[in-house]
Amino acid sequence: MLAAEFPDLRPVLEELRRDHVQVAALMRSLETLLSDDSPPDRDVRTELDTLSALLESHFTYEEKRIATALDSLPPSTWTTPTFLNP
Repeated sequence: MLAAEFPDLRPVLEELRRDHVQVAALMRSLETLLSDDSPPDRDVRTELDTLSALLESHFTYEEKRIATALDSLPPSTWTTPTFLNP
């Protein structure tokens, strides 16, 4: 919807989508590392640090680049995110 309403945001939205792919990969990696019965090691800390840095950067970028566009959308266009639908 944002891309249709604000075509100039398409590159920004694509970059944010790439971040989402990276976050999903990091989450899978963490899940794998933590599913092992051995105590967490340096790899877990590294993955958590990477995830934390990526999310902080992502949210800051998102807020700077698309918050105004999101705020301009009328509530009637809002939908429940798919991850919240049972």
